[in-house]
Amino acid sequence: MKVRLHKEVIIEPLLWRWHAWGLLVVPHTAALFLYKKLIPQLESFCRMPELHRKALDENELSGSSFVDLPVEKASEVSELLHKQLQNCSELKNLFQDIEALNKILINESNGSSLNKFYGKTPSSLKGCVEFFYDWLDSPQIRYIEPLLYELFDLEPYQELAISRPQVETRPFLLGTPRIGSEHLFLKVPFRNKGIDLLARSRTEAIDFEILCKELELQTEQIKQFREYFLQSDESSTCLPPSKELKVTYYGHACVLLENKGQAILIDPLVAYGHKSVTTKKDLTNIPDSIDYVLISHAHQDHLVIETLLQLRHKIGTIVLPRSQRGSTFDPCMKLMLEKIGFENVIYLDEFESIKNSAFKITSLPFFGEHADLMITSKASFLVEASDKKFLFAADSNNLSPELYKHLQKKYGNIETVFLGMECEGAPGSWLYGPLQAKQLPQELDQQRRLDGSNAEKASKLVDALGAKQVYVYAMGMEPWLSFMTGLSSGQETPQIKQSNLFESICLNKGIACERLYGSCEIAVKQDDYGEMII
Repeated sequence: MKVRLHKEVIIEPLLWRWHAWGLLVVPHTAALFLYKKLIPQLESFCRMPELHRKALDENELSGSSFVDLPVEKASEVSELLHKQLQNCSELKNLFQDIEALNKILINESNGSSLNKFYGKTPSSLKGCVEFFYDWLDSPQIRYIEPLLYELFDLEPYQELAISRPQVETRPFLLGTPRIGSEHLFLKVPFRNKGIDLLARSRTEAIDFEILCKELELQTEQIKQFREYFLQSDESSTCLPPSKELKVTYYGHACVLLENKGQAILIDPLVAYGHKSVTTKKDLTNIPDSIDYVLISHAHQDHLVIETLLQLRHKIGTIVLPRSQRGSTFDPCMKLMLEKIGFENVIYLDEFESIKNSAFKITSLPFFGEHADLMITSKASFLVEASDKKFLFAADSNNLSPELYKHLQKKYGNIETVFLGMECEGAPGSWLYGPLQAKQLPQELDQQRRLDGSNAEKASKLVDALGAKQVYVYAMGMEPWLSFMTGLSSGQETPQIKQSNLFESICLNKGIACERLYGSCEIAVKQDDYGEMII
C-alpha cells in the first residue's frame, strides 16, 4: 500500500523524552544538563505541580525552568522521572565525576605542573581528558569526545515522538518533556535510514509496509502509525532548485538560496504544514536537493536536529564553523552530526571559501551572542551568486565596528545583509548554566548575555558594509517556534522596539529595510533589486 504523510504531522526527536538538541546529544554535556537542570525540574514539579502551573499561567515564563504540564499529569511525570533515574545511572556517574574533577582542579591547581591530576581523575574519565593551562594560566580540561561516545552510548535513549496536533504549539523544549497519549513514541536511533524514508513520505508516496519494517515498528504500534498517513500513489511533488537566482525566507533564521539548479539552505528551521498557520512555507516546499546546508552556530534555534533529520535525504553537504572539540561549552558539532547519521559534514574556517558553479560561500567572523565564553563554533556567511553578495550575519553583536570595515575592504560592498537583533538576550546561565564549573554571581550573569545588536550597533554594521538593503530576521516572532526560543513576540519587547528604530534609521539613509516574519520570497532582479513578494 502506497501512502503519504499528512503535512501537519510533527516528528520530534527525543532523548529521555526531552527534545533532542545539540548539547543533549553529546555525552558529557548531556550528563550535566540532565542532572543539573532537567531532572531537578521534574523533581520540583512532582513536589509542587500547582506552583509550576501557577507560574506559567500568571507570567510570561514560557522560556523558564517551569514544567508546562497540567497538575493532573504529576503521576505521569513521576513515572518518567523514575525511569530516567533508573536508565541514566552511567550518565549520573559521569556527571558526578565531571563535577568532582572540576572541584579538584579549581581547588588544587596553583600554576605548577598539572601531571598530578591524571592520577586524581575519577574512573569514568580516566584516559578521556587532558589537562592544560590557557594563555592566562587558568587550568582547563579537554575531553576526548570520540571516546566518550564509545563509553556512553546514547542511542538506546533516542526515539521519535509522532503527533498530529490541532494547533502547532509545543511546550518549551528545555522546560517540559514529551508525555501523553497524543504522541506515538518510536524507539528509533537517529541514524536509522527509516527516518529518511519517513521524511520522504511528506512529498512522495512510499510503501507503508517497507517503512514499518525500516523503523522496526512493533505490531501494536502499526495501527496508530497508519493514522498519520493518507493513501496515495502520487509521485514526488518536490521540484529541483531554480535555475534563476531565487531567495526564499522560511521563518526565523532559515533562508534558501537557489541558482543554476543548485541550492543552499541556511540554519534550517522549517515549519510543518499545519492548517492553523497560513503565513509560512513548510517542509513540503523545500526543493528535492540541497547542495549545502550552512549552520551559523550551535544554539538550539540554529542547529535544529529536528529539521535536519527530516531533510537528511536531500542534503549534500553540511558546512559548519569549526568548534574547539573537547570543550564543555563548545563540543564538536561535526562529530555529533556524524554520530546521528549525517555523512558529509565539513568545517569551513574563518575566511575560507568553497565554490560550485552557482555559489561561492565564505565563512566570516561572528562576534557576541555567546555570553563572553570561548566558543569558536559560530560564523556569519557571505554568499556570492550571479554578481550579488548576501551576508547572513545571524545573531552577530557588533561589538567592534572595525571588523565590518575590514570585511568591506576585503570583499567590497555587500549589498544585502540579513541580521538578527535579539538585542536584550537572556543571561548566559539560561543556556550554559549547567555547564559552568562554578556559578557566576547574579550581577555578573546579568551582564554576560546571549545578545545581538541593537539599533545603533546594527546601523554601524550596515554602514560599514555599504549595504543597500537589510532584512532583520531570527527574532523568534513566529508563534510556531516559541517552543524553541522561549521568546515573547509582543510589540513592546526591547528587541522589537530596537528593530523598529533600526528600520527607521535605515529608511532615513535610503537603505531598504524590513523585519521578516513567517515566510516570503525575495525577488532578486537587476531592475528592481530587493522587491519583496509576500
